[in-house]
Amino acid sequence: MLAAVATLLGTGCAAIVPQPPKPEPVNRVVYLDQGWTDQQRQFYYYTPQGTVTMPAKWFMALEQPLSQELLSSSEYLGRFRFLVDDLKADGTLNPNKLPVGWALFQDDSISEQYVGFTCAACHTGQINYKGTAVRIDGGAAMHDVTTLRTVLAESIVLTYLADDKFERFAKRLLGDRYPEGKEAVRKQLKYFSDTALGAAGINSRMHLYPTPEGFGRNDALGRIGNTVFADDLMEVTNNRPANAPVSYPHVWDIWYFDWVQYNASVRQPMVRNVGEALGVHALTNFVNPFGQPNPPNLRWQSSVRVQDIHAVEKQLEKLRPPAWPEAVLGTIDRTKAAQGRALFGELCASCHEVKPIADTTPQEWHTPVIPLPTIGTDPTEVNNFNTAKLDGTKLGVTGPVTPAAGLKLVTEKIKDQQYDNLKLTKAQRAEMDGWGRANEVRETCGYKARPLHGVWATGPFLHNGSVPNLYELLGPGEARSRTFALGTLEFDPVKVGYRTEPFENAFIFDTTITGNSNRGHEFSNTPGTGVIGRALSEDERWALIEYLKAVPGEPYPVAAPVKGPVPVCGKGA
Repeated sequence: MLAAVATLLGTGCAAIVPQPPKPEPVNRVVYLDQGWTDQQRQFYYYTPQGTVTMPAKWFMALEQPLSQELLSSSEYLGRFRFLVDDLKADGTLNPNKLPVGWALFQDDSISEQYVGFTCAACHTGQINYKGTAVRIDGGAAMHDVTTLRTVLAESIVLTYLADDKFERFAKRLLGDRYPEGKEAVRKQLKYFSDTALGAAGINSRMHLYPTPEGFGRNDALGRIGNTVFADDLMEVTNNRPANAPVSYPHVWDIWYFDWVQYNASVRQPMVRNVGEALGVHALTNFVNPFGQPNPPNLRWQSSVRVQDIHAVEKQLEKLRPPAWPEAVLGTIDRTKAAQGRALFGELCASCHEVKPIADTTPQEWHTPVIPLPTIGTDPTEVNNFNTAKLDGTKLGVTGPVTPAAGLKLVTEKIKDQQYDNLKLTKAQRAEMDGWGRANEVRETCGYKARPLHGVWATGPFLHNGSVPNLYELLGPGEARSRTFALGTLEFDPVKVGYRTEPFENAFIFDTTITGNSNRGHEFSNTPGTGVIGRALSEDERWALIEYLKAVPGEPYPVAAPVKGPVPVCGKGA
């Protein structure tokens, strides 16, 4: 039986349950001064956006797949590198002491309280150094949510199949109502179990996720597409292989940008966040239980919480980039940093300087899109987004649609339905959208270059996380690690990135797999695709690293305001 479940869930028969590494012990957690109070930090961590993973009581009652220990234990979830919050708050927003980014959610659209992810789950980072954990608010998470999804599914299936496991689960869930209510629980559990096995079967047969994501990565656009246009529409043929995992981007300064996503494909803050919520399982109502389209007055109802999303977005405007914590990681060599500042102006500023856009209120920054032949980094994410075609018939669209067109339609309709439900005025809608920005979703020919405030805390580097540290990033591509271990939070303050030595149950990042290329953005005297600057001497590399540690405390280059339309692609655009 266990072998059959393992095969269906795509985990293999040798070990039905993936074994994540043990959490690393730390003596204390340091919260940097990034402009937030503890209460604001708690609000960011635990405010729901309308996503639904499973009933909260179920999550708290489930056991680990092959153990009687609770799945929800902090020690176990820490193995997947979810962060345990030790803030001394009153617990109102997090009564079950869940990890950062796990929120309780209930509204009129669902019958009971659920647990689901907030944006903080993927956009809160942490680095550990010699027993001290440094929290990076708005930083890149290093969790392995893909393996956790598999473990959740296995836990549900095995709880349904194993009588002793089911009895313990039912007792925890029902309390004084046990045993009278357990048959109803068994029926509910069968539905969840069948759903998990069905989804795993489709994933396995269609080979939907061929590039392992591992720690700190997710094929965000691919998973959003498969969730919204295949799962939610009950249209299996809309599934597309998602083989372009990307690192979770840091979100400080993001509200300045004219376009977001790595491929600079989304313009409006609200629709970007609605799309993200849909991708991590906000409830939709596109079709009825038989897969037939619902009428327009029902089709665009969802569990997305636009008011809470907007409140979190406004709070992000107060978030500052993290300053290098010298008391923990060592002092910055200011002489080298000054040398690095000059090198940054020579080699990096044309793409990464702040580019204010003239006559914008509040101030916007232009994020140039660097064409694929210039930047030379892995093209899979851009190509997948630009070439896929989806059947939008159930959404009322005639003929195939691109992911860009489909996302534009779905996010616009869902947010407008929520605005209608809230009876918002035109001015209020413009404010919720984000300063009246239009819902524009586009296909580009490259990846955006953003300012590098706080970049020291954002490794691994490149959009797909294929370069482990700044030292390797500033060198030629052929000298970079072909494989390296991921999953530790232990930091290397010299090369600046997570440590990469092998350890038990580490994820091994293989740069030869589709979507994982570590080439491009190279410094070399040999011209070619992806060579963006001359080769650096060892002293120059270390000087640049010292400057990047010092940002944002050091002066940062700012260009003259961009006037008029800005180009989509082109070096310095």
